[in-house]
Amino acid sequence: MSSNNGSFGGSSSCEGFDVSQYRKFLNELQRRASELWEITLCHTPTSNTVELLREHMVIRESLLEIGIMQKKFSRKSETDLTYSERRKVALADFLQWANMVGISHCFVEIAYDEDVDGFGLISSDYVTVGSDLLRFLRPSPLFEESLLLYRNVSRQFIHFLLEIIRSDQFRHRKKKSKEMSKLEPIYVNSPLTAANFTFNLYRWSVACISTRINMIPSEVLRDDIGQPRLIPGLIPFLDMANHSYIEGAFHESVHFSVEFDCAEIIAVRDYKPLEPVNIFYGWRSNRDFLLHNGFVPSEKNIRDIYKLKIGLPKSKREVARMHLFYALGFLAESTIFAFEINISKPYFHDLLFRFAQIYVLDEVFSTAEQVEEALNSSDNIRKAWNFLHDRFALLLRAYDRVIDPVKVTHPEPSEFSRYNAIRKSMIERLKLSEIEILQKVKDFCNEQLLGTA
Repeated sequence: MSSNNGSFGGSSSCEGFDVSQYRKFLNELQRRASELWEITLCHTPTSNTVELLREHMVIRESLLEIGIMQKKFSRKSETDLTYSERRKVALADFLQWANMVGISHCFVEIAYDEDVDGFGLISSDYVTVGSDLLRFLRPSPLFEESLLLYRNVSRQFIHFLLEIIRSDQFRHRKKKSKEMSKLEPIYVNSPLTAANFTFNLYRWSVACISTRINMIPSEVLRDDIGQPRLIPGLIPFLDMANHSYIEGAFHESVHFSVEFDCAEIIAVRDYKPLEPVNIFYGWRSNRDFLLHNGFVPSEKNIRDIYKLKIGLPKSKREVARMHLFYALGFLAESTIFAFEINISKPYFHDLLFRFAQIYVLDEVFSTAEQVEEALNSSDNIRKAWNFLHDRFALLLRAYDRVIDPVKVTHPEPSEFSRYNAIRKSMIERLKLSEIEILQKVKDFCNEQLLGTA
């Protein structure tokens, strides 16, 4: 690409724009990105969710402004389409690419899945056995996690964008000295430009890498006994398969056939033509499904988990008490402690009750014998169970009333409101499961309290 003529050449998305105009765009984009980085993203995130939400809105607005600037240098055809039209074009492009590189598929094809407002795999033949939504998340712990994940991905994006801007500036510099040529920025020869490296592109890439990695046998690497080593890889067509829980003893629903050099979906039942073909993604919480995969399974998650966080007030941070916490294996610099609460028994690890015993101690004694005696006194045990019971009851009250998504009826919505309605229904499923967990563990703590009376 030449940087000295009046317009860009090659296949750049900035084709047809004046170079001097593009340089001004780079300078302004760099200023905006640097400002967001220095004022917000280079600092440690706050633990206050109100401040975190306020910061989130600033980040979101800044990224929107950056995206609008980038659109001015994108192809017109990419910006004038509606959301649905862009998705259809993207799917057509994907299928064209899959055919071009020789990705073949048997018995399955891609189709729109109305239940998840996205694409999935359906059976193309008979197959036999063998084979403002963020705020709506409150009071789920996922509200804070979503803000932190968005912040983290935004931080990464701005870091890379600033590097790509420097590479773009280097490409289009009027004169380059020999010394400058030796110090080429890292992305100077990449297809990425300040115009085409958008936040939507980056977060889509992060989602693909973090949720779509498959382990496949290497053609080259071998282990000690000569078997192919498993290496991470992407299988794009297979990644269109949606999730469902599998009944029976199937431990995996995807298999890589060395004999046929292809990925196979193991059918756990008979599939009729046009029937959805899903795979088992693995056991994880509804929270993780929504945060990383963008949906909540419609079936009941019998291994769902609630993430409990307990902050330590200043009155509980004496050196002796903190040493007891650290002896349990907690990080020395932390004053916020996290625990996993299960939907079925055992509801939590013994570590949580041990934490509660230390938390409610009126006085931390100097000798180990005195501490152990105080921790295991009947009065302290009763206070520990009472503390946990009240904590779960308080969390439960915060949910107030959640609508059962099965009973929700929605009028024929517009494209955007339909998207929101589907996502809200998923969040309601998430909350219902969290309410069930909190209710069960609260009742369990109450039973333990009655046992100590």
